[in-house]
Amino acid sequence: MRLENNLYKQLDKVSTEDDKTIFRVAMRKSSAIYKGHFPGHPITPGAAIVQISEKLIGKKIVRLSNINF
Repeated sequence: MRLENNLYKQLDKVSTEDDKTIFRVAMRKSSAIYKGHFPGHPITPGAAIVQISEKLIGKKIVRLSNINF
């Protein structure tokens, strides 16, 4: 499933003076991904968060350590 526009929509991107970039996204609560992830109490799957992050930064994430969702 293509996540952009199905699960989330990028609202804006702001670069800060200290060389950081902040992305603001809106999650679509009607997305099919939530039907299988705790119906009634939906959460965004960690794998989807990583995929969204890759898309926003424009780079493949090859290693994560000490990460909690």
